[in-house]
Formats: sequence, structure tokens, C-alpha cells
Amino acid sequence: MKIYDKDGTERDWAWLQATFGQGVRVDARPDTEKAGYVVRELRAKEGPCTIVVNVRDKDNVIQGGIDVARWWDDGSLPALPANLATWKTIGIFGPTNAGGDVGFGMGQGDGYDPHWEPEKLPVSEVWATGNSERVHGLGWVWATNHLHLDVVFQYVEGDGEPGEPPGDDEIAAKLERIADAVSATATLLADVLEAGVLVRFR
Repeated sequence: MKIYDKDGTERDWAWLQATFGQGVRVDARPDTEKAGYVVRELRAKEGPCTIVVNVRDKDNVIQGGIDVARWWDDGSLPALPANLATWKTIGIFGPTNAGGDVGFGMGQGDGYDPHWEPEKLPVSEVWATGNSERVHGLGWVWATNHLHLDVVFQYVEGDGEPGEPPGDDEIAAKLERIADAVSATATLLADVLEAGVLVRFR
């Protein structure tokens, strides 16, 4: 996942929390071994008081017609369809347009001071259809021109972030599986040769 400030400069998680508060977090997909949507980018944006969510496919091509949900703490929100009821059963939603975007307008109640205590920070959330990660703690920062975070989701097949190299633990696990397979093959060949069976490899 990449983080950018309002000028397009890449930043880190420490910068994001210093700018938008400790309440912002990204929750993993309910099933990380199955295909679904991950948060590819968080982009700071000033100007329109609207959270824009962009959705892309596994090849980073924009996707139109993908449902995205937004929730905040309001029991009167309408029910969500089944494909979006992963994280909450109520909220608002809409499909992405031809440019891969869908916008959710914010109001005065979405404004906040990022230095507030955690329990006072925004709880608004967005997520994409199906097996999707979720971004929690969205709103706009007081004393700014509606500084907020826009979100980019990207579809992935199975576990892992698109384009992200495997970690040391993953590499070690794969090497162990390869070593086991080689050992099993060597044992099988030894048994075949001992039995006097000619094996021809083509």
C-alpha cells in the first residue's frame, strides 16, 4: 500500500497518523487466501468535501460498475445488499463510474481534530464488494480545505498485495515445500531403481 500527501509526494504510515490521527486503520480481508480487494493507495486530498474511492483490476486497470459501500455510526442507514454486507449490514453504496470512481459526500459531522482522543475520532468506513479490505476512521480535518483521504482498491487473486515481493517467511516456506518435494522425488527414484525398473525421462 502506498500513501501520498496532497501534493502527490509519497509518505509513510507515521505521516498519515500524524496528519489524520490515530483512528485511521486498514482492516484485512475476511479471507486473505481468497481473491478480493485490497487497499492499494491512500491519497490526501483537499477541496471537494467528498471521499472518492477508485477501483482497479488485478492489472491496475480502472473498473467501472463495482459496488462500494460507506458506513458511519447512524442506525437509520439503509440495509446494504448481500455483496456489501461483509463488514456492516447497513450503509450507503454506489457503483464506480467509467473512470473507476465513486464519491461519498461528507458533512459537518465528518469534520474533526486529528489530535482528539481515539474514542472521539471518526469511525466512518469504506470497502468494496465481496471479500474486501476496509478503511476505517475517515473524515475531513478541521481548519483545512476539507483535507481527507481518498482510497484506491485493487483486485488480487489470492493472498498478497499486487506487485509486492514475498516476505522472508513466505520465501522460507516455499523453499521448505520445494525441499520436501525434492526429497520425496529422490526417495521414489531410489525405490524404482532398487526394483530394477528402467525409467526414461523425455
